[in-house]
Amino acid sequence: MKFNTKLFALTLTSIVLALALTLSVSAGGLGLNTLTQPASVLHNADSFTVTFNLTNNGNNTSVDFSTSSMKSGVTGSISLPTTTQINNGENKTITATVTFAKYQTGYVEGTIRANHLNGSSNATIDFKVLINSTATLVLSTVKEFSLTSPSKSSSTTMAGQAFFSGPGV
Repeated sequence: MKFNTKLFALTLTSIVLALALTLSVSAGGLGLNTLTQPASVLHNADSFTVTFNLTNNGNNTSVDFSTSSMKSGVTGSISLPTTTQINNGENKTITATVTFAKYQTGYVEGTIRANHLNGSSNATIDFKVLINSTATLVLSTVKEFSLTSPSKSSSTTMAGQAFFSGPGV
């Protein structure tokens, strides 16, 4: 009788341990967190970058980003590596390049999706960056010059777009 009780206890313990091991392996997965992204970009900037950490806490080492997408409203695209290899317990810093058509208004929005290739886990992060449509005029150097001194010169540099109006313009 004691042998049957010990066998039962051993079997039950083995089942519990196997279940705990299975749950701990399947509980792992991917993690994403944003490191840097701009708050706003100029309307004629063409692109900006979003840098994030990818963490793998699962056994699958192949991660796919192909389902990352832009949200409706602004024409653009997200460039990421198609597939990234990452070991269990490893962290990788990855940079996405977001491109958009010039002279749009509103926000550039999208979702970066990381998926284990076997479908066991996925993670997402969203980004939303304001398109700044304000024109800017920047003086890079200010120099005094005289009309009697032909060897002196001055230059003005414009960044962005500036619109001038008035008589004679």
